[in-house]
Amino acid sequence: MKYLQNIQTFDLLTSKTRYFCCQTKQTKMTKPKLLTFAILLIFNYLRASTTCYMHVENPSVFEAEIAFRNVENEAISYKILLDKTSGDARFAMDLPQATFVILQYKTQSVGLFMEPDDDVQIFFTADSLRKTIHFEGKGADNNACFVGFQNQFRNAEMTALPTIYLAPQLDAATLKRARSTMFADAYLLETTAVRDAELDFLNRHKSLIDRKLYSNLWRDVTYTFDTRLYGFFSCRTLSKDSFRWAAQHFFPFKGFNYTDYDRNETPVFQNALRTFIHFQTRQFQDDADPNALFETIEKKLDGYDRFWLEKELLIEVLNQTRSLTFGRQHIEMFRKNCPFKDLTKELDFAYDNYLDVSERAEAPDFPLVTTEGTFIKLSDFRGKVVYLNFWASWCQPCVQNFQKYADVRNRLYTEGVVLLNVSLDEQPELYRDALAMLHPRGINAQPTDMTNAKKLYSLFTIPAYFIVDKTGKFAHLSDENGRDVVAEFRKLLAE
Repeated sequence: MKYLQNIQTFDLLTSKTRYFCCQTKQTKMTKPKLLTFAILLIFNYLRASTTCYMHVENPSVFEAEIAFRNVENEAISYKILLDKTSGDARFAMDLPQATFVILQYKTQSVGLFMEPDDDVQIFFTADSLRKTIHFEGKGADNNACFVGFQNQFRNAEMTALPTIYLAPQLDAATLKRARSTMFADAYLLETTAVRDAELDFLNRHKSLIDRKLYSNLWRDVTYTFDTRLYGFFSCRTLSKDSFRWAAQHFFPFKGFNYTDYDRNETPVFQNALRTFIHFQTRQFQDDADPNALFETIEKKLDGYDRFWLEKELLIEVLNQTRSLTFGRQHIEMFRKNCPFKDLTKELDFAYDNYLDVSERAEAPDFPLVTTEGTFIKLSDFRGKVVYLNFWASWCQPCVQNFQKYADVRNRLYTEGVVLLNVSLDEQPELYRDALAMLHPRGINAQPTDMTNAKKLYSLFTIPAYFIVDKTGKFAHLSDENGRDVVAEFRKLLAE
């Protein structure tokens, strides 16, 4: 993470003139040094730096973030610190080429299209990022269309489909249609009409926007259309004959033929890929069975898509069940067949460093401080059942789960379960704002040593949930469909 406060901090990196003057004043140029300096000067000239000015009206949080992927597909993130008096920030970013970025402020986000060697100005109001954002720079027309597209077609809240693993997401309107009593042919017509409206918007603005932006949005529309079609099958209980009939009429050709698209690793493509696998599995098998999903991925996909999705499934099963069994059965085969070292490395990291709680091991003790300033330890709750939740304000799934499972959490609290909500926020303001918005039931605290707590519980991803029984050992719920979570906690309380 790169922290940016003021452009003056980066003058030697972003200003070629100052960089040159600094070198010539302090260095006697021998031939080897001249050669080195010439290489540095050329490198500095070729590196594309975009200077930015940001102003946030009525800020309640003085931090924003810009994230994107570079040409090597590495995740790059700039954390921007706003002036607490003016709400302004000046900073520079190294952009080797025109690229898509995500601007995040609190829980709001918007996509932008930024170009190298540009002088960018971004203005927005704190509580209404998408509706008020104004972009000035050579990409102003691009971003006016880009933001307009997002506001018109991508502004609805996304909800996970009712699938246990690899859960893709649909917007609220699509989910409502998919869950309705609408017949398949009517659903197809409405979904196609939405896609045609999106493509019409793009075609009307095609002459105004960059070719790369147009191509990216076109793929976004296509992937989203596929996701919506497959979403129909994920939300319906159909007989095998009805399923095959609907599938044939929805997809008269090959269905989700991902090879027709340029290789694309954006979230919208990955969302379509997840939905496709659930659709394929549901035709003949139970898509709640991770083995069935794994077999379907092997049969229906190849190349990077196959191994990326297998890796995602293995890690998701581990995160949900806290058991290594499923992964251990498939990892050796994955390592043998996968030619993509980055995926193998990510999988090894997840499993080799993950805390195994499948055998009722003792939960590591660690000290915390509550929002009231009281110092406590996990071991203080011996004799009680603890539902331990690691979260952070910047983690959207964490925040959504507080809201989604509020009723279950209230019932657990009433039964006598200790709800211990452990925040990993490093910014006190963000933590306090999140608590004021969410009002999570239970004890809200932070580790006194955050680094040690992350190490003890192998917190490589959050949210992370653990159940600790009365003896201080890990417990876990069954993985049966339709299980009664509260009833299982009652058993632990009775032990």
